[in-house]
Amino acid sequence: SYVILPWICLCHPGDLNCSSCVIVRGGLIGSVVGALCPITLAIFLNGALAARYTTAPLPQMGNILRFWITASRPVFKKMSLVLALQTMAGAYLGSRSHGTYVKMLQLPQTKNGLKD
Repeated sequence: SYVILPWICLCHPGDLNCSSCVIVRGGLIGSVVGALCPITLAIFLNGALAARYTTAPLPQMGNILRFWITASRPVFKKMSLVLALQTMAGAYLGSRSHGTYVKMLQLPQTKNGLKD
């Protein structure tokens, strides 16, 4: 059920108020936006700068994918703690946001829409 939970939470468009769905979405967004994108962009930017200024030997045309996988593996291992922290922070902020949303739904409605 752990493998299916993210797909149910992301692909079930009718139920956006589910608290577990909010936590999973918050964790996924936090990990992708907060850690995976910056790490990936930094790896490719460093590779482009190394190619431009010829500070590091680059592989032949057939070995490029294997080179990038080999070069990025230690970076992802070192940044795994950051990835976990970003995921937990996203899940926490998602749950807090959901709590605020639920409290907002419990407020009584007024005729004007605003209370003085």
